[in-house]
Amino acid sequence: MNERPKISGGQLTALLFAGRMSGCLLLSSEGLAQFSVVDCLLSAALNGLLLFFLFLPTLRLLRTGETGTTERVYARSTIGGKITDTAYLVLCLFILLIDMVQFSDFALKAMHEGLSLWLLSAVFVVACIVASGCGIQAIARASAPVAVFAAACLIVFAVALIPQMHPFHFSPPQTEGLFLAMKKAVLDLPRTAEVAAIGLLYPYVNGSQTRSCVRFCGLTAVFSALAIVTAVGVLGGTAGMSAYPFYTAVSAARIGVLQRLDALVVAVWLGTFFVRFTLFVQLFLERLSNLFPKQRFGRVGLALILIGAALWIQNSSYGDEWRIATAVYWGMLAVFCFGLPLILKGGGRRIAKA
Repeated sequence: MNERPKISGGQLTALLFAGRMSGCLLLSSEGLAQFSVVDCLLSAALNGLLLFFLFLPTLRLLRTGETGTTERVYARSTIGGKITDTAYLVLCLFILLIDMVQFSDFALKAMHEGLSLWLLSAVFVVACIVASGCGIQAIARASAPVAVFAAACLIVFAVALIPQMHPFHFSPPQTEGLFLAMKKAVLDLPRTAEVAAIGLLYPYVNGSQTRSCVRFCGLTAVFSALAIVTAVGVLGGTAGMSAYPFYTAVSAARIGVLQRLDALVVAVWLGTFFVRFTLFVQLFLERLSNLFPKQRFGRVGLALILIGAALWIQNSSYGDEWRIATAVYWGMLAVFCFGLPLILKGGGRRIAKA
């Protein structure tokens, strides 16, 4: 096995967090109309805890050694390893396609009306595929400044919007506050696709992967809470009626010479989304090269698939499909966060007894 390039634990945190910041900036409106600020904070904290709970089985399985989940399977069965690689390949492609839906939807709602969506999508996809060729180390190094800048901008946006927040938007928690907070925390889990890929990222990391995941979960909770509080504080009950409430709230902010903070939000989101998308492109192509070592057209094929998806999205409406996709992702979370670690752990025990 060729020696893998290594990244630090801090770089892993930045890599995961930069991708998750794209979700914070495109905050989902689901449930916000029912939330008080206390509910929001509780929801974000619960979401962080649930994320770590999803990380935990894989982290415990891989805590000894420097191999990932696929290497563990290949060590026991070549056929099993190929099946696992194929499953991860499908996972990465699914996430990339879902991200294309998100990219297209936000582009249609927030970017210049005269801009060609398929051309923008094609340029973005090609840029990510080219960047993925630089390797995981380059992606991780780029993620650190992107994550820091995005976090700083989110804090600046929140501070700038304080004068536009209304006290009556911060109503006391409702009688069903805990239930609503838990519901919101659970609904937000599929927005964090990185949790399903930790088994692939694990062998790249020098240092404690567990500490990196703890930091990621904590940062996710803090900045998700900040985005929710900002959106609810400015928009109140109408936050639940806006497609992207944080973007809508920030669009009204003005700081000195910066009269178009909405444009800055788009720029920051593109940076964070670029990191996330490039990471999953790199993981997809790595799985593809494992399955087909002599393939030469993987990047071209992936580009055609994703650009084709953008064209299909542009010419179709999707409503129920999004709920179906969310259900599929829940199934994938169950498989990769719990099913695969349990299978590998059980297999290891049988080998040890034998």
